[in-house]
Amino acid sequence: MSRAEPAEFVVDRQVWTSYRPFLDLGSVGVVLGGLLAAVTGPLALPMGSWAAAYLVLVVGVGQIVLAGGQAFVGGSDLASWRVWSEVMAWNLGSGIVLVGGMPGIPVVVAVGGLVLLAALVLFATAVRGGGAAVGLYRFFTLFLAASVAVGVGLSAVRHG
Repeated sequence: MSRAEPAEFVVDRQVWTSYRPFLDLGSVGVVLGGLLAAVTGPLALPMGSWAAAYLVLVVGVGQIVLAGGQAFVGGSDLASWRVWSEVMAWNLGSGIVLVGGMPGIPVVVAVGGLVLLAALVLFATAVRGGGAAVGLYRFFTLFLAASVAVGVGLSAVRHG
C-alpha cells in the first residue's frame, strides 16, 4: 500500500500581493505590542499590558491570520475595494477600541467593536465554496466575532 503524496498548497503571488497591507500592518502591530509590553512596567502604564496584548493578538496576529486564511482558502473576490475595505475596517476598528479601552470609555469600545464586526462580515463573505478549509475559516471569523462581543461586554461591565 503506497502513501498518497501530500497535497501541495500554493497561493498565487498576485493573491499574496493583494494581502500585503494586512501582513505589513499586522507585523507593525506585533512589533508595537512588543515594544509597549517592554515599557509598560517601567512606565507604570495601568492598561499597558492590555494594550500590548491587543496590539499583538488582534491588530497583529488576528489580521495576519484573517488575510492569510482568506488567501489560502481562495478569497475569490480580490477586488481592491474589498481588500482595502477589510484593511480599513479592521485597523480603524482596532484603533477605536484601543482609544476607548485605554481610558476605559465603553461606548467608544462598542463603536470600535461594531467596525470590527463589519470587517469580519467582509472577511467571512469574501471566501467562496465549501470544504473543510472554508468552514474552518468561517468558524474562525465567528470565534473572533464572539470575542469582540465579549470584549465589548467586559469593557461595559468594568468601566460602565
